[in-house]
Amino acid sequence: MKKASFRVVHFPRIDKYIAMAWNYNLAVLISTKDHDTYTLARAELDQLCAETDVKLQWFDGEYTCDGEGRLFVPADLTTTIARA
Repeated sequence: MKKASFRVVHFPRIDKYIAMAWNYNLAVLISTKDHDTYTLARAELDQLCAETDVKLQWFDGEYTCDGEGRLFVPADLTTTIARA
C-alpha cells in the first residue's frame, strides 16, 4: 500500500470542491472531479484511493483558490473545523 498526502480545494468562483492525493516519490497523483460539497469530494477521493491501493496518510489541509485561479491559500480555520 502506498501512502499519500492529501488536501481539499474550494474554488469559490464556481463554488466547487476537488480533492487530491499525491506522493511524488512513489508516482502517486490522484484527483477527483468537481463536487458541490467538501464531503462529496472527500468521499470520491477515499474511493479512488481504495481502488488504487493508496492510503491517505498526511492531511495537508483545506485550501481556497484565489480569484484568479493561480494560488491556493489555506482556508479559514473556523470553516475547516465546521466541516469536519
